[in-house]
Amino acid sequence: MTTKTYLRAFLGLVLILSAGIGAGLWWYSGPKRPDPVVAPAPEVSDPERVRLIALGDVGDDSPAQRQVRDAVGRVCKARGCDFLVLLGDNLYPSGMETPDDPRMDEIVGDVYAPLGLPVYMVLGNHDYGQLYDRRRAIWQARWANRTSGFHMPSTTWLTQAGPVGLWGLDTQELYWDDATAQRSWLDRTVQHSTSRWRIALGHHPYLSNGKHGNAGSYEGLPGVPYAAGTGLQRFFEGSVCGRFDLVLTGHDHNLQWHEACGTTWIVSGAGAKTTPLVDRGNESLFEAEHPGFVWIELRPDDATIAFYDETGSAAYEANKTRGGTVSQPGAPNVDR
Repeated sequence: MTTKTYLRAFLGLVLILSAGIGAGLWWYSGPKRPDPVVAPAPEVSDPERVRLIALGDVGDDSPAQRQVRDAVGRVCKARGCDFLVLLGDNLYPSGMETPDDPRMDEIVGDVYAPLGLPVYMVLGNHDYGQLYDRRRAIWQARWANRTSGFHMPSTTWLTQAGPVGLWGLDTQELYWDDATAQRSWLDRTVQHSTSRWRIALGHHPYLSNGKHGNAGSYEGLPGVPYAAGTGLQRFFEGSVCGRFDLVLTGHDHNLQWHEACGTTWIVSGAGAKTTPLVDRGNESLFEAEHPGFVWIELRPDDATIAFYDETGSAAYEANKTRGGTVSQPGAPNVDR
């Protein structure tokens, strides 16, 4: 490595250690991690066509957040939607400051409830506050449990939408801990699943041509404990690759589609703001830096995956069979 790369790695390790000392009390002795539970199943109007919207990193309270929300409404009116997924970093900059932080209502509840869709949520790194404050994660799950139309019954959960199985992962826990309990839960439930489609929802990506980059070399720091995300890399490669049809994540604030290890990997972290794309060496079917989201329709033997910008204009669309073949029919625009 170059001197510059060594310096970046050293500074990253210093940052982690200093932050860990400051947050150590809650890192090691915070509330017990809640057990995974089953979330209420969304009502699916047609089990032959399960349709969802996924967007992440929305908790910024920005004009772009509301523009994207309005575009979601137009796309759902034109093409149909059964539910919405929020892929973590639901509240910036540090998650909920108190168990009753009113910003959750203002920035999440009041923004997405008017869509009239059930909203399923997973946690991101910012939802844990500085480093790994379990209190804030649990506060957010409790907020979802008491807020009509929002679902995150635990920091990890699963549910069934017709023939589609959905697993809500806590990738921040996987980032910091070995997370043996979460791995065991995932392995056990996947082994016994009869879902035709399996979708994992999380925050941190496996592959990303973005600022944060690929698991195992996050932030361009391969080999640096924790910061590089080597634990997540092992998790994705050992427990997710080839076992899930799709994995939907955020973290990098852009839109991307990758195919690897028998799984489709979507980054949809442009729900409120954007960051530039970075060449991380990954081949992609699509990538864009504008605000937006992904709309997905799952049918018995194939799926349509469509990306839209903040105006509701189609950016890219393709079909993929369950066997892995991708074809691009072209994406229709919707009325603005």
